[in-house]
Amino acid sequence: MDRFARSIRDLCAIVDRPEAKGVSLRILGMGLDTATANGRLMLNVLGSVAQFEREVMLERQREGVAKAKAEGKYKGRAPTARNKAEEVRAMAAAGMTRQVIAGKLGIVDSDARCNPVDSIGSLRESRVSHSEPPPSARFPRNNDGSARRNSEPLQ
Repeated sequence: MDRFARSIRDLCAIVDRPEAKGVSLRILGMGLDTATANGRLMLNVLGSVAQFEREVMLERQREGVAKAKAEGKYKGRAPTARNKAEEVRAMAAAGMTRQVIAGKLGIVDSDARCNPVDSIGSLRESRVSHSEPPPSARFPRNNDGSARRNSEPLQ
């Protein structure tokens, strides 16, 4: 239950969405059915217990961090790519790839795709001249952003 929702509010929102469409939630492994009063009660009780357990876990975590800080053992999170933004931009301007930049600066490649490292892509794109528009510009799109079916490319 604690993986299904983090709080009673989340649980209610998750259950209310399908119920608004006339569908009830049935959890076969637990024998719960939100179409019945007993099912809704049990779901809320289990959700309350899951929320309580999460809050107790977070409270213990905060206490542990405070104790470690007091003892000088807590170092905190490792610096992210944001702290090295200027170095990243300089290396990108020099033509290095994201993987090389990540390796030289000691950041993971996934950090090399986050802000402000996304500037790598924009720096590269500003130096590259495109002879044709990207595929997204050549094909018409629906209002939801999906590509239209059975349509000819724009000329």
